[in-house]
Amino acid sequence: MGIPKLLSFLQPYGIKDTLKPGSGVVIDGPGFAYHIHSLCANHADNQYQQISYNAIMGTAVSWLNGLVNCGLQM
Repeated sequence: MGIPKLLSFLQPYGIKDTLKPGSGVVIDGPGFAYHIHSLCANHADNQYQQISYNAIMGTAVSWLNGLVNCGLQM
C-alpha cells in the first residue's frame, strides 16, 4: 500500500544540489519527501507499483543517517 499521486504532488518541490562535509543543513519537508519517494520509485519493479510506508520510512531514516555519517550538521 502506498500514497496515491504522491510523486506528482511533491515533484515541484524537488531540488538537486551538492553538499560539503561540515556544512549545516536545513531540510525542506516537501523536498525531502519528494527525494525519498523518488529513491523508492527508482527501486520499484514497475512505475505503477505503490510504494509501502515501510519502504519510505526505511529509506528516509537511511538517508538521514547517511548525512550524519558524512559529517553534516542538521
